[in-house]
Amino acid sequence: MPQQTRQLAAIMFTDIVGYTALMDNDEDAAFNLLEKNRSIHKPLINKFHGKFLKEMGDGILASFTTVTDAVYCAGAIQQACENEPELILRIGIHQGEVVSQGEDVFGSGVNIASRIEAIAPAGAIWVSDAVQRNIQNKKGIEIEFIKEEALKNVKQSIQLYEIKVDITEIHALQINSSFEPDRNSLAKSKKKLPYFIVFVVLILIALGYLYINRNENDNESVDKPNLSIVIDPSIAVLPFIDMSQGKDQEYFSDGMMEEILNHLYKIGDLKVTSRTSSMRYKNSTKSIREIGKELGVAHILEGSVRKDENNLRITVQLIDVNTDAHLWAENYDRELKNVFAIQSEVAQQIAKFLKAEISPEVEKILEAPASNNTEAYNLFLKARSLPFSSDEAIKMLHEAIKLDPNFSNAYVAVGLRLQAGATIFATGEGLDPNRAWVISKPYMLKALEVDPNNGAAHERMAWSLLWFEWDFEGAEEEYFETKRIYPNYTWTDYLVATGNFDQAVKEADLGIEFDPTSPTLWSGKILSQFFADQHEEVLTTINSASKDLTNVFKEYVILESLRVRMYLEMYEEVIESAELLKDQNPGTEPPPRLMAIASISYLHTGKMENSNEYLNMLIEKSKINAGGSPSFYTAMVYSQKGEIDEAFKWLEKSYQDHEVEMYWLKVEPPFEPIRNDPRYQEMLDRVGFPK
Repeated sequence: MPQQTRQLAAIMFTDIVGYTALMDNDEDAAFNLLEKNRSIHKPLINKFHGKFLKEMGDGILASFTTVTDAVYCAGAIQQACENEPELILRIGIHQGEVVSQGEDVFGSGVNIASRIEAIAPAGAIWVSDAVQRNIQNKKGIEIEFIKEEALKNVKQSIQLYEIKVDITEIHALQINSSFEPDRNSLAKSKKKLPYFIVFVVLILIALGYLYINRNENDNESVDKPNLSIVIDPSIAVLPFIDMSQGKDQEYFSDGMMEEILNHLYKIGDLKVTSRTSSMRYKNSTKSIREIGKELGVAHILEGSVRKDENNLRITVQLIDVNTDAHLWAENYDRELKNVFAIQSEVAQQIAKFLKAEISPEVEKILEAPASNNTEAYNLFLKARSLPFSSDEAIKMLHEAIKLDPNFSNAYVAVGLRLQAGATIFATGEGLDPNRAWVISKPYMLKALEVDPNNGAAHERMAWSLLWFEWDFEGAEEEYFETKRIYPNYTWTDYLVATGNFDQAVKEADLGIEFDPTSPTLWSGKILSQFFADQHEEVLTTINSASKDLTNVFKEYVILESLRVRMYLEMYEEVIESAELLKDQNPGTEPPPRLMAIASISYLHTGKMENSNEYLNMLIEKSKINAGGSPSFYTAMVYSQKGEIDEAFKWLEKSYQDHEVEMYWLKVEPPFEPIRNDPRYQEMLDRVGFPK
């Protein structure tokens, strides 16, 4: 590996405005424009003592030893572009510490320059305050303060300036300071050289020129990665920044991030961190290297969105976590109607750079637009940004469906929201599972009807069939359909509930390898390890997950941890944690599963009053509705109390109410006292468990 050196440098990023749109309309014209851009940059960068580092799509990265040279060069480039009406650039310059390795540079100085360029207007040169301080008194430079901006992953905000350069004055300065070498001295030195040495030197120069020229041609664009290098295909997509003037398009920028993630999930060779894990870093000031280390990925995609009515400017950058090097960057200046094409292009470019293969079938799925109506899509993204229980969100989704009756994702979103309150986390009034399925099923079916390749629709149908119909065979079919579209999808709940414990552990480990900060995957691993009799290992997993996970879904991991600790008869610890959870959520009724865990733990420590308090909470909850499966958990408590008939009475009620959690009946250890009763096997058969 080439040695790394640190130095202070002025970094210049340039980018062609509208290049991507031109590429779509006229590929030959786009390549010609790229060649013209290159022909302007290379001699001018050389003239102003700079170093042409690399091209990134239609962008060019260069470094200079002085800020003045970088600014003068930027001015000269913009003046040269005035003679080329179709070549409009935006330029960003920053001075900071960079790390040089071979012919490349990277570090915070490079990142800041690229982010300045991304927000500069067409035809402008924007610089940081670090640059401005060094050119205040330079002739031929006009400086105007623009604003102070908080750039992503930069801890301190940066003052931005627009500069204009009078090239005629600069040329005059260069002429006055130029010099001619002493031709007599040069002639004398030539006479001292033996002729054969001169000949050898000329041959070496010629060979060197051919070698350099070949390498320049081979490396003209980073769009052609070196396929001989083994690349770690792990990646996280950070929340995109809303750069819109009114800062009112956050829902849209979040939606772009999620849709690109959804595309990446479909590419089996990639290891993609989940949305839940990535959203932890929204508005984070941590460095790319810190985030990458925490997420366990080698690459980060970050971006920004500027939306103005029907016009979009989307900027994306693919960054190597270990080196901070920008592997690929692109600006998309498009109309809103082209948003789906952008999402597909970004996903395919990432796959290209990370050497991930895309089959023709997957490519077809990636290129299929989510909707044919941009207004419907905008409503969908707005609805997704609202709280899960929001009635306004469902209204927006219905409007989206009216505008585009074939909008599969909108049907999934409606169906999922209509199921809220019927599953494990149901608190308060909740919702009867029978009712939830009656009103949500038509939307789930319609989603698959209009788009059989919608992975999210297959995933939600798999869960729905397991929850609401106890259809294990149908759920398994939908599980495999989900994996067809999302090859790395794992579903440990299904595997554990059907007794496939060792396979569940393998899938949980595979999932965590791909997404090491996902609370859902860690919960699955905790449950899988217990049922696979890995009891020592599961306690280590619980401690690691409880310590390392810091996002909003950590409560789910805690709940599964308490469940397993109860199985392991660690009742005192369970009670302490359960009461702590209760205290941390005052005024909020705990979910039925937690009520049962606490009741059973108090029961086995002889604290009957506390145990009955939680049992009575379950019974009262069951009188309201079956959301959260209160009758199922009441039966579990009575089973542990040894009141067998009472346990079956409540199981029957759970069956009649079609409670979701009945799919756990076959494996739940607290039902051990009733397993030898013939009524138990009869109930398993009625539910429909696989033999």
